[in-house]
Amino acid sequence: MRKANFYLLFKGIEIHQANAISSPLTYGFPAISGFVGAIHQLSRKMQDSFPQADLGGVMVSCNHFKVLDNKATIYSDRTFTQTRNPLKKTGETASIIEEGKIHLDINLVVEVFATEDFRDELSKKTQADTFCQKLANL
Repeated sequence: MRKANFYLLFKGIEIHQANAISSPLTYGFPAISGFVGAIHQLSRKMQDSFPQADLGGVMVSCNHFKVLDNKATIYSDRTFTQTRNPLKKTGETASIIEEGKIHLDINLVVEVFATEDFRDELSKKTQADTFCQKLANL
């Protein structure tokens, strides 16, 4: 197992209307595979500018969340918002679907694996700032 050369912190990321019913393991919070997939995509995009480095695992830290739900009913304390889909082609009403949505304020900590030459290059503050700014833009 390789060890990360350093870690990147993406701080204060706001996500609006994320899916809160995305898996049975993370009911009430977006699936972790979504965050891993986003970092994987970022790693692929950064290869054009920085082929000497790639991104590894990701840790998610949730600072604040707001579940979009309805207040108490006689059956439960809270329920997710219910939406009705548009009419069907036949003109019949579509079924009501429970949508679990959530607003999040998160931090991501990402492993960075780099070649030795690139690590030496990143030890210079200007190069490290350029690398971080490029990833933030991506």
